Amino acid sequence: MQPPEINIIIADDHKMLVSGLIHILAEEEDYTVQETFSNGKDLLDFLHANPGKTDLVILDINMPALDGLTALPLLHTAFPLLKILVLSMYTSDEIIARVRKAGAKGFLYKGADAPVLIDTIKSILQGNYVFPKDKNTFQAELSDKAFIKLSLLSPREKEIARLIRDGLTTPMIAAKLFLSEYTVNTHRKNIIHKLELRSTAELIRFATEHNL
Repeated sequence: MQPPEINIIIADDHKMLVSGLIHILAEEEDYTVQETFSNGKDLLDFLHANPGKTDLVILDINMPALDGLTALPLLHTAFPLLKILVLSMYTSDEIIARVRKAGAKGFLYKGADAPVLIDTIKSILQGNYVFPKDKNTFQAELSDKAFIKLSLLSPREKEIARLIRDGLTTPMIAAKLFLSEYTVNTHRKNIIHKLELRSTAELIRFATEHNL
């Protein structure tokens, strides 16, 4: 018997991040990205028009029209059974306390690795609350882990990772660096392997969030 399908909405105005999240969630066969929104107003309008059809919302804090901090208590009041995971670059103790009080089930830093994101979602869906116990330790662990991974890359690999982050295709990178497309693709595979990622979309997200 197959597990029930989990419908997830992503509310974030960063297109590359949303694309990365979609690719990560697609790896889980029972997860479906139901919709994506770039602001809280459109998210609320959709949920009011389609009540009870969404299991989890991944919510950014900084969005136009209606930001996450404003939308969160409205979501919790209107849809108390809806599970909300706040995904944000803001990690102050005050912000974390506010989102928890407003009804979020979890909080995750945007620099978190894909396996951490999936584990967090699974835990929330099981009815748990997932919040960092200590913000400073939480950030330090993520920063240290990212630093160690980045230190494994050669200067050439870092250069290619930056070009991939900036949206250049394999032929464009090959022409720019006077390399063969085969060599560029080999570097891409090595970069993804060293950073313990699963796709180019995850590489773009990692490079963007860690200012590679």
